[in-house]
Amino acid sequence: MELETQNTSSLGSKTVIIILVVVLVLGYILYRQVARLGAPVPQETMVENVPPPAQQNEAPGQVTGEFNFSPISADERAILDMVANKEDQTDATAYMALVTKTAKKEGSQIALGADGRVSPVVLKVGMGGEILIKNYDSTPHAFATLDGTLSFTVPAKESVAVPVNAANFGTASGAHAYRWDNAGPAGVVWVSE
Repeated sequence: MELETQNTSSLGSKTVIIILVVVLVLGYILYRQVARLGAPVPQETMVENVPPPAQQNEAPGQVTGEFNFSPISADERAILDMVANKEDQTDATAYMALVTKTAKKEGSQIALGADGRVSPVVLKVGMGGEILIKNYDSTPHAFATLDGTLSFTVPAKESVAVPVNAANFGTASGAHAYRWDNAGPAGVVWVSE
């Protein structure tokens, strides 16, 4: 009888220990969940919502976040050099061939940055569309087509919507070079039909 009581007592002790371990583990898991919900998110895990440069139908307004400007390509540099040297007017066929090759796809936004950075350097847009010019710099920038049909200022950390129509880009489709802050050609808007 004494042996039977010891076995039952030892079995009861093991059960109590197992239940305590399970309660402690569940309590720890619950504690971690509650602590995580109330804790601030570390900066390195926060992701700022930065819209991609080709997002369609975005309204003008405040520009937030950063923009990753790619280095200018050899073809983009050649296009800007052709405009600066007036080769776009003397050899229009070669110029438009290079513009066509460089404009990878149709878009709707131009990003401006510090130190003359522009993206994309060649933007293809359809007549009747709209271009959103976004200034990621903390300084306002003057934006103007080289032929003088379009000229305005893009405020610091703001965007401006520009309709692609005859008043802003002429009646014909084609390549329209622009500058900002009165520095030489910065980019080209290729208005397609």
